[in-house]
Amino acid sequence: DYPHDDGASADEVWHSTHTTLALRRGDVDERALLLCCLLLGFGLDAYVCLGTDRRGPHVWVLTRGEGGSASFWEALTGEVY
Repeated sequence: DYPHDDGASADEVWHSTHTTLALRRGDVDERALLLCCLLLGFGLDAYVCLGTDRRGPHVWVLTRGEGGSASFWEALTGEVY
């Protein structure tokens, strides 16, 4: 199961970016989807990635730069690595 702010399971349907903006809140997966859409709008090559970190299942946004460089974005904190 992927982590959710409200304790819901991974079977939950992701809200659209419009709904996330209208509600002014979202789970990590919905925030990652919103971030990915914003980065795509800025012309970046962006993808939502599902995986695991040291705490378990997680969602990130990946952007690919020229020359094959990759950056991972934390949707909850804005941290980039």
